[in-house]
Amino acid sequence: MHAPTLTTPNLTLRELDPESAADVAFLLELVNDPGFREHIAELGITTSEGAIDYMNRACVHFYREHGFGMYGVERRDTGALIGIMGLLARPVLPAPDLGFAFLAGHTGRGFATEAAEAALADCLERLGIEQVLAVTSESNAASIALLTKLGFHRGGPVRLDPKGAEALLFSRTQRAQ
Repeated sequence: MHAPTLTTPNLTLRELDPESAADVAFLLELVNDPGFREHIAELGITTSEGAIDYMNRACVHFYREHGFGMYGVERRDTGALIGIMGLLARPVLPAPDLGFAFLAGHTGRGFATEAAEAALADCLERLGIEQVLAVTSESNAASIALLTKLGFHRGGPVRLDPKGAEALLFSRTQRAQ
């Protein structure tokens, strides 16, 4: 199964292509962005091969196995990739979780809200997923604000990795209209 392409007034959410040099370069830039490294993870991806492997695991594999995964978020006016947004299936969580990251120059402009609304609507309408979780660090005020704006409710602490830092778990229940 391939990711459907989602279109909003300002954005296109599409599957990242491990065979596209532009997509690989974008992902390398994103995962090495200081904000990504501070608030999400230090993935250690420093080569094109590492970016391709990540795309295959977080995008291609997730869509084949679960029907969802991470989208590349592209501005419709420029065609530039500016972030990633989508659902992940983590073994330690009881439901899919919304993940997202945007390049620093594209934060605070409503793009994450617009992309998240499209991804959440798609998972409900296409897959019937009503319960969605999200995980963020307590220090990530922008993500906490976005999740709250999207109707997520703060839960307790969670560890995605037994050796990893404690994070905040959020949840949202959505119903088909």
